[in-house]
Amino acid sequence: MLVGRLDERPGGVPELTAREQDILDSIARGHTVRQTARTLGIAAKTVENTQARLFRKLGAHNRSAALTIAYRLGLVAPGEATGEAASR
Repeated sequence: MLVGRLDERPGGVPELTAREQDILDSIARGHTVRQTARTLGIAAKTVENTQARLFRKLGAHNRSAALTIAYRLGLVAPGEATGEAASR
């Protein structure tokens, strides 16, 4: 019996935490790690760690690949950010 990853929703779309979605939204806006940390009020190292976890979930090796995959999966819309970061 094949079992999907626990961090995926049906259809192969990874389940992101609110913080991972915030980081993804910030990447979509073109923000650097430091800008993201400042905007979210967290340490740059926290952004880097969360970004690494996000990349693993998406199967991406860098920010550009993460965005391409996220757009394809509908996690972010081109030209539009979602989640908590959008309301700041």
